[in-house]
Amino acid sequence: MYVVFVYGSLRKGMGNHILLRNSEFIHNDIMMYPGIMVSMGAFPAVVKTNDDIRQIRGELYSVDEEIMTRLDQLEGYPSFYNREQRQTKSDVLAWIYYIENNSYGSKRRDIVDNGDWLQHRSGGNAISRN
Repeated sequence: MYVVFVYGSLRKGMGNHILLRNSEFIHNDIMMYPGIMVSMGAFPAVVKTNDDIRQIRGELYSVDEEIMTRLDQLEGYPSFYNREQRQTKSDVLAWIYYIENNSYGSKRRDIVDNGDWLQHRSGGNAISRN
């Protein structure tokens, strides 16, 4: 079994949550991560920066190997998103998908400053950066 931390389109109420419909929801959690959450349009990405620890809000799920493989396919792992294990605030070791800073490039993106994609999607905060 794998524990995965989801923060965007896989969260409850979002379009890709259907992939987790038969997986065990553990609880909502926060991960302090060395990166920033950005809007990629229809979905977010956490861009690893290694120099700025930010709060990312998400949900924890226990998934089997088949679902983990499907998540890897959805996330384009390892060519688009990469993944690593990190501790959450509730001290759970979980996989998180992220994008390397060098993959982010210089494209203008909206930073989801509070690290909460659901709030951002419902009209919450975002800061445009170049």
